[in-house]
Amino acid sequence: MFSIYAAMGQQTDKRRKQGRRYPLALILTYILLAKAAGETTLQAIAEWIRLRGSWLQEVLPGVRGAFPCPATYSNVLRAIDSNEPGADAIVNMQEWVYGITFLSPSQAAPQRLLSLLRAHWTIENRLHWRRDVTMREDASQVRKGCAPRALAVLNSFLLALFDWLKVRNVASQMRFFNAQPFLALSLLIRPLLTEN
Repeated sequence: MFSIYAAMGQQTDKRRKQGRRYPLALILTYILLAKAAGETTLQAIAEWIRLRGSWLQEVLPGVRGAFPCPATYSNVLRAIDSNEPGADAIVNMQEWVYGITFLSPSQAAPQRLLSLLRAHWTIENRLHWRRDVTMREDASQVRKGCAPRALAVLNSFLLALFDWLKVRNVASQMRFFNAQPFLALSLLIRPLLTEN
């Protein structure tokens, strides 16, 4: 049996022992739960969790009365290792893109190439819209260490989960999870797949 919470519990916690007041899997679950409900900043995530504290204590075993502050979420996200060498370097570059096709000149009429190009950008725009507009990734104020990449991975995971659930409107689903957080939590702590 496999649950998202159990998988997050397998992650290596790189925080110092002194900084481990809350388990890594619990903090990542809190982040995913609040993001599934539409929260996009660490401050909003912390507040959303705190406002649902009594409910979380009822449904999650071992949850204490105090909940993480925004700095705790930031510290946890910064401690996640991305395994990408030099990923923190800021690179400025200019990119030139050329189109290459194996279509013959008769098959590559301007309207056909335009149609193919638009089909490509439809996919790209769908991804951009979901990440930037719905998940508000570009507006994120998280900028230190690996935290931006870790939040992007959590966003990707959440979008993949929505795709797996065949969600057609992510913003609507996030509003639904905000109104029904128990359903979002059940996705994170219950097994998604069972073996026969």
